[in-house]
Parts: sequence; structure tokens; C-alpha cells
Amino acid sequence: MLLEYIGNRKSAIVCDTAFDRQVWNFPCYKFESSWDTGWFDDSKLKVKTTVYYADDGVRPDFIGTKWFSTTYTYNLFLDSQGNITGGEWTGGSRQNHPDFVWVPTADAPNPNGTVQENPRLDPKFVKEITQGASRLDLGGGDVPLAPDSVVVEAGLNPRDLF
Repeated sequence: MLLEYIGNRKSAIVCDTAFDRQVWNFPCYKFESSWDTGWFDDSKLKVKTTVYYADDGVRPDFIGTKWFSTTYTYNLFLDSQGNITGGEWTGGSRQNHPDFVWVPTADAPNPNGTVQENPRLDPKFVKEITQGASRLDLGGGDVPLAPDSVVVEAGLNPRDLF
């Protein structure tokens, strides 16, 4: 999943980081892996992977990404063509590994009669902030707007939001 979603698709995934505690999901946005084959067994890879998570434990006025990382060790078993056929956690990762992983696929609508998202923040506005305005041409000399200017351009008052 790390290689497919983060490496190939350039998309974050979400992990519950502990199998033995209450469910708490963290976005995973980066990983670094290294591996070796067994001395006499090319069908087993000994892997060490450090996964980087975005931490939600920040003050309301925090700007940026507070992160933490966890390093996992595991073995991957390969068939004669090099395809992964199985795996196992090793070392401390036997007790400290993600419980499950999921992939966000869309912005879910609120069920009728409920307000589960910030009603004063349009998801399209968040998308523009994170992905950039489609009309912005930095190569042609456009200058990125200051954050407050982007908020004002979206028809909002920065003092009402922050």
C-alpha cells in the first residue's frame, strides 16, 4: 500500500497506528524503506520501513504539519517471479504495528439534517488551498497570493475564520 498509494499515486493513506489501543487514524504521507535478502534465501526480504504520519495534536492556530514517525520491521516472502506471497512482522513490530489502513476516496457528504464538517468552510476552498488555483500561472509571472488574500478572494473574512 505504501508503494502503490504514496510512491506511485502520490496520494496519502490513513492508518490506525496501534492494534492494541482505541482507534485513532493518522494520515501517512511519506515512507523510507530498506531491505536485504536472507543469506541463503532469496525468497525472503528483511525490510525496515520508517513511516511518517501527520499528527493532529496541534493548537488551533498552528500552521504547517506536525509529524511523527515510526519504524517497522518485517519479512516479505516472494515467489520465483519476485511477487510478494506473504509476510510477517518481526522484532518490536510484532507488538507495535498498524491495525488497519484505509484510503480516502472522496469528500463524503453530510447525512441529511446533520452538520459534520465546518459549515463555514467550503471543501472547494480547501482543495484550492492544497492544490492551488487552476488559473494560477507561476511560469507566466503570476504571484501567489498571501493566505489572507486567498481567504478574502473566496468571499470570507479571515478574522471570522482564524
